[in-house]
Amino acid sequence: MKIIKWVFISILILIIGSISIVFLYLQSSRPVYHGEIHTKGNDQDIKIYFDHFGIPHIYASNEHDAYFALGYVQAQERLFQMELLRRVGSGRLSEVFGKDLIQVDAFFRTLGINKAAKETAAIFFTKPEEQWQKDALSYIDGINAFMFQGATPPEFLMLGIPKVKFAPEDIYLITAYMSFSFAEALRTDPILDKILKEHGNNYLSVFFSGTDSTKTTNSISSIKNTVSDKTEIAFFVDELLSKLPVAPWLGSNAWVIAPSHSTTGGVLLANDTHIGYQQPAVWFEAHLEYPGFSLYGNYLAGLPFPLVGHNRNSSWGLTMFENDDMNLYREMADEKNSDRYNYKGTWENFKTRDEIIKVKGLPDTTITIRESIHGPIINDVMESLDESEKNPIALWWTYTRFPGTALKVTYDLSNAKDMEDGRKAAAAVNAPGLNILLEIRRETLHGGQQRNYPYIEKA
Repeated sequence: MKIIKWVFISILILIIGSISIVFLYLQSSRPVYHGEIHTKGNDQDIKIYFDHFGIPHIYASNEHDAYFALGYVQAQERLFQMELLRRVGSGRLSEVFGKDLIQVDAFFRTLGINKAAKETAAIFFTKPEEQWQKDALSYIDGINAFMFQGATPPEFLMLGIPKVKFAPEDIYLITAYMSFSFAEALRTDPILDKILKEHGNNYLSVFFSGTDSTKTTNSISSIKNTVSDKTEIAFFVDELLSKLPVAPWLGSNAWVIAPSHSTTGGVLLANDTHIGYQQPAVWFEAHLEYPGFSLYGNYLAGLPFPLVGHNRNSSWGLTMFENDDMNLYREMADEKNSDRYNYKGTWENFKTRDEIIKVKGLPDTTITIRESIHGPIINDVMESLDESEKNPIALWWTYTRFPGTALKVTYDLSNAKDMEDGRKAAAAVNAPGLNILLEIRRETLHGGQQRNYPYIEKA
């Protein structure tokens, strides 16, 4: 009996000890909201006040320190989220979650996001001279300072995630995933293609011309009975998104009212970025102050400049302008030589590249990606499509065709002082498409009169 008693006591001590160790670790890994932290990378002391909502208010002596602190406080709350977002875009989820995410990784590798992010980072950050580039690098330094000087997030230990420094290309990986979330072509184009095949061009034209509303409604009603909204590509994309460890970003709306239509004589700007709820949240709210500058905004984890916010001179919001920035092309392959396709009467060879996907607990997987002049061939990573569509289907996407401008655009909006600044920022957008709403406070008019001025731009 005594032996049993001591065995029981020993087991109880081990359980209590283990629980205590786990509890102490979890407490030590929590974000720091009080006290002092000594970091390497900032020039001078930085004061950060967290209000009762947990929103950081950063007071720095210079611009570099402000963005360094932003990266640090964002990382101490969202480092795992940042890690997942850059892994989605780069097609590296299988390294953490295993074989179930191989197809997801293969699809994002096929899109060419990883390649485009590296090329864009090389263009803008090989010789960073402009202030937006310097601020972005300060922000990245802050992320890395927490990664290697702060507490290791529990998720990193549980999943065995190695700590790898963040770099400029990671920002473009995250903006790419945002852009992909709002691209509708992979859902709508296959449906329209099926309508064309089964009902003809006259039937399809209802969607693209100004027709009688009654006729349009009746046509769409009949389509519901004959055309599935789950064609192979659309179904594949929905299934793929459901496997992601981070939810896609969907939906937003906004409006702005001119002074002449408000009882106060001021502008009313409302922006509802009603992206679906998730934990941690999509948005990270923060306030920056340094000499001559004040900025309050909503940030995406992993981005140094807010997508929505206000400074001393202006307020801005945005919604997704779901323009047609993604197209599918049915290539005509050579029946005798699958390495060739016909382009404007000439046989062209597909370009190919190999991608190695590392898989947790399994050997590496190598995929070969084919590309036509229009873009990567997606049949090779969609088994269901390959069974029903014998022709190679190429994907053309604005985001991977041109250097990403979203980072500079958000910086310019954050620093907009007048309407011209806002117009220039909006004009620089290439992908994703955005509706930008901008309010300039106290714009000086002829005769010294001042008023608020609203502006809406589709970019």
